[in-house]
Amino acid sequence: MSGSATGTAAQRPATAARRVFLALPLPPAARAELARLTESALAAHAPHLRLVDPSGYHVTVHFFGPLPGDELRRAQALCGPVVEALAAPVRCRLAGLVQLPPRGPARVVCAVFGEGHDALAAFLAAAGERIGGAAFPVAARSPLPHVTVARVRHGRRWRMSESAALPGAGPDTAAGTARRGIDFQRLPGHGEGAPAPFSLDQLVLFESRLHPSGARYVPLASRHPAAR
Repeated sequence: MSGSATGTAAQRPATAARRVFLALPLPPAARAELARLTESALAAHAPHLRLVDPSGYHVTVHFFGPLPGDELRRAQALCGPVVEALAAPVRCRLAGLVQLPPRGPARVVCAVFGEGHDALAAFLAAAGERIGGAAFPVAARSPLPHVTVARVRHGRRWRMSESAALPGAGPDTAAGTARRGIDFQRLPGHGEGAPAPFSLDQLVLFESRLHPSGARYVPLASRHPAAR
C-alpha cells in the first residue's frame, strides 16, 4: 500500500464498499528519517520512481480489498483478536531497501527491517491465522515485513542497483530477505547516519481512498497491544 494518511473520515453511503487494510503505522520521527534517507538514495532515479507520501508509511498486516458494510464491521471487530498476537510494542530499526518483486523489473521499492524483523514476521503470520480463521481469504505465505517507499512509474522499466542503496550502504543480505531470495541494500548500521530505533505500537484499520495524486488513508479503528 502507498499513499497519505488523513485523520478524519467523511460520511460515506452505508451500502458503499470500502477498500480497507490493517497496518502498523510508523511513528512520526521514523517517518521523517525514512523519508530523508529514501529521498537521498533514490534522487537519481526520480524519472523512474514516484515516492510515497511519508505520512502514509506503514507495515501492511492484511489487505482486505473492497468490503461492504457487514464485512467491514467484521474486519473492524478483528482488530482486537489480531492485536492480541502483538504481545508488546515491537522495537524496530530499518536496515535497507529492496525491490519487489525481487526478480525482473521492479514495481515498488520497500524499506525492510534489521532489528525487529523476526518479531514482525511472527506477528504477520499469527495475524494471518486469525484473519483466515474469521473466513477472510489470506495468502498461503505471510508477507515480508516492509514499508513501501516508492513505486515505479507507469510504463517504466527499472531495477534496483547498488547506486540505489542508502547513504553509506553496500550490498548485503539480511536473514529475512535471504530466505526469500531478495537482493538487499543495507542502510548504515551503526554510528553517525544509522537509522534510529523506534517502536511499532498501534494496529490500525485504514480505508484507502483513491485520488489522482495517490491513495489517501483514513483510519477507521485502532488498537494498542498494551490496551487489548
